[in-house]
Amino acid sequence: MHASPEMEAYFAGLEAKLKEAIGVANEARAKGIDPRTVVEIPVANDLADRVEALLGYTGGVAARLRELAETMPP
Repeated sequence: MHASPEMEAYFAGLEAKLKEAIGVANEARAKGIDPRTVVEIPVANDLADRVEALLGYTGGVAARLRELAETMPP
């Protein structure tokens, strides 16, 4: 996907804030109050990345899903 410089800056800002929030959550979880010690939600850039992360398999599933998406009508 091609985006304007303004949109790229917006997305970069969102990603930075997401990383910051995950860092805060991991610090809070490291204190041992929550039974989980790390944030378990996988971060994904698109639906294909999300599927691959949820499956826990990185053998090219996301790339294949993107290829298939290109063949689908809009």
